Amino acid sequence: MLHRAFDIGVRFVDTSDAYCKHEGEKHHNERLIRKAIESYPDQAVAAQVVVATKGICVRPEGRWERCATPAQIARAIAGSHEALCGNAKPIDLWQIHWCQVRSRLLATLNASGDVAPHCTAHSTALHCTAGERRQASRG
Repeated sequence: MLHRAFDIGVRFVDTSDAYCKHEGEKHHNERLIRKAIESYPDQAVAAQVVVATKGICVRPEGRWERCATPAQIARAIAGSHEALCGNAKPIDLWQIHWCQVRSRLLATLNASGDVAPHCTAHSTALHCTAGERRQASRG
């Protein structure tokens, strides 16, 4: 399906380390995206594809939970880096999978920069729902 998307001009793919059935499958979707990009016949087109991924959600027994500890951030970035890039290049865009109120958000961002300098990303961002943005703005 991704090859067809590339054929018709799609150059941006959004995913998450947690798009899987449970914690044991973490990064499964990212590995599938990497395989599709690497096997695409026109590598000049494949080189134009930007992949955005998200981290810090965990999937114990298939549930969705948030875990923004420095250790989890490091695991999320390192796992996504390996799954998407094989450590050969930076992640195009790594996002925190939800917003917190401002003080916790700043601490989380600082931790993500401190714990995984070897797993570089071209850019980092926040991925927030409208409700989370309203809650953060009230902070």
